[in-house]
Amino acid sequence: MTEYHWLIAQLAVLLAAALQSATGIGLGLIVGPALILVMGSKSAIQVAIILNLTLSILLLPGESREIHWPSLKTLILGTVLGMPAGLLLISWLNLTGLKLFAALAVSLCAVQLIHGRRQHAATGSTPVAGPLTLPGASLASGIMAASLAMPGPVAMWALARNGIRANQIRATLRALFVVSYTLALLAHAMRSVQWGTVLEASQNLGIALVAGSLIGFGVKRRLPEQVLNHLLLGLLLLMGVSLFIKSFMEVLDHA
Repeated sequence: MTEYHWLIAQLAVLLAAALQSATGIGLGLIVGPALILVMGSKSAIQVAIILNLTLSILLLPGESREIHWPSLKTLILGTVLGMPAGLLLISWLNLTGLKLFAALAVSLCAVQLIHGRRQHAATGSTPVAGPLTLPGASLASGIMAASLAMPGPVAMWALARNGIRANQIRATLRALFVVSYTLALLAHAMRSVQWGTVLEASQNLGIALVAGSLIGFGVKRRLPEQVLNHLLLGLLLLMGVSLFIKSFMEVLDHA
């Protein structure tokens, strides 16, 4: 990557880590897609897995008492079952296809967050989940963990619909991340991984990860939650549009 690309990557990790510490979500949604854009290789997914796993391990001890264990067990089982499909997907897609998939996933996450908040504002409640909501979401979470290093959005959506408190959702997701990212890293390690590139990039981005986390703890006390949510949505929409534009340009170049 050029120095400009490294600067973009550092900034993306910094902002995403700050949002993760302040709101409980952000790193998985932003870092993987951002690194796909700037690194231009599938190694971006492995770097995103390592960064997400590192931050999850650091943050989990402070939240472990709030874990909703019945939901976590279901999510872990589904993640294990869904992960092979995610590995097959990332193997099948070329880089342009992976960018399109990431663009679609990020954009749908943004739309879902907007819809969910508007619905909650209008009705004051969240729709009740059906019996298959959490198991189905856990399978999708496993697929997304292996293919895009993004297990959180669908799992968070299912947990919210099950009426679990916000602090329990955050803690349960954190525990899920430690398990799913560990399994995803092991699964990718059994495939062809450019470890030199992956470890070097992870190390270079580690300072931004730690700095962003510390900033997030400070920002959480000073900025209203609504402002943080708007920032997250803005970054997701920007990432989705950028990935769509980049992938479509690549399709036109090869046409």
